[in-house]
Amino acid sequence: MPQDLLATVPLALLLGAPVAGTVLAALRFRRPGPALAVVSVAAGVAAVAAVALAAAVVSGARPALGPGTPGLLAADGIAALVAPVVAVVATTVLAYARRNLEGDERAGRFAVAAGALLTGTLVVVTAAGLAVLAAGWVLASMATVALCGYRGTEPARQAASRAARALVTGDLALLGALGLVLAA
Repeated sequence: MPQDLLATVPLALLLGAPVAGTVLAALRFRRPGPALAVVSVAAGVAAVAAVALAAAVVSGARPALGPGTPGLLAADGIAALVAPVVAVVATTVLAYARRNLEGDERAGRFAVAAGALLTGTLVVVTAAGLAVLAAGWVLASMATVALCGYRGTEPARQAASRAARALVTGDLALLGALGLVLAA
């Protein structure tokens, strides 16, 4: 049990870092350079936390966050495998984007959307229940649409509109299935 409690720290950092980074980026929306830097660092912290979480899970810990058992978020073998991959890929993408989007006035929008996508994906990976999984899924869908249209050009708006139609259809199907499961 103390091992599980100690392993909760990386789980909290795994999700807390991208949430904090995204919120800070949103507050710095007018200054794109710092926004992208903050989300990049947050993704790096999440990657380190994901590796620490994986080590804890491999050693037998089963960390969870939230009330009840198993909580809202929990780490098992699959989360220990997938979370580091997600966080390292996000860190790599954001490091590249930080250099590639330097001076771009819309980099702040990209940073907020990318941070939200990372957060939503990590929530899906660590969800301990269907409702939390659905919430993470919907967040990731909204962030994907925002990433498609962050440029603000007509082709970007069209791509975002197409993505929104497809993703909203999937989200509604997921939420409908969740409603049926919870009603049963």
